[in-house]
Amino acid sequence: MTRESSSDVYLEAELFPKDGYPFSLKLELAYSITSTGLKTTLRVINVGEDIAPYGAGFHPYFSAGATNCIDNLELAFLSNFHLENDESTLTPRGVAISDDTKFSFNKKQTISSTKINHSFKVSSGFNQQIQISNPEGRIFEVKLIEGIEWIHIYTLDFASMDVARTAIAIEPMTCPGDSFNNGYNLILLKPLESHVISFEIAMSD
Repeated sequence: MTRESSSDVYLEAELFPKDGYPFSLKLELAYSITSTGLKTTLRVINVGEDIAPYGAGFHPYFSAGATNCIDNLELAFLSNFHLENDESTLTPRGVAISDDTKFSFNKKQTISSTKINHSFKVSSGFNQQIQISNPEGRIFEVKLIEGIEWIHIYTLDFASMDVARTAIAIEPMTCPGDSFNNGYNLILLKPLESHVISFEIAMSD
């Protein structure tokens, strides 16, 4: 921890060159309590001498609460397309599929038995607030603020039986998984160049 206040925590770390990733990055992470929720901001600076390929993501999970099953939760988000996964490795195959062929959550709908483990593209038509609500009337929102190009949604269908489908992950990302290979929104940071990703998790009744 580098510093803190009554509503903020600031953390710093540095990635040093190593086999597989011979680049130097400095990370500055801030968590801030706001009037509506928790804001997360990550600033990454290339402190090396070479252009550095880079991507970042966060993995907040939302519990189903007293219902103990996400089937009863309602979900709403918009996206133009998603990436299909390789069924054996669960990594994105780099194939973009129009969302109207498989997923339809542009209006709030009950998740029911829908299985999701996909990356969804953020675009001009994408709702900047991904909303989840439970039968008790509590509403959670992931508000996209800056630097987010993709959202990965995961319904825990591949988790162990004792936790499967008890929570849903809404993951803000600069790029989808395997972007070093598929190239989707992979960021190339020049020396001393920085990139910021920011989002807020808000809650209301």
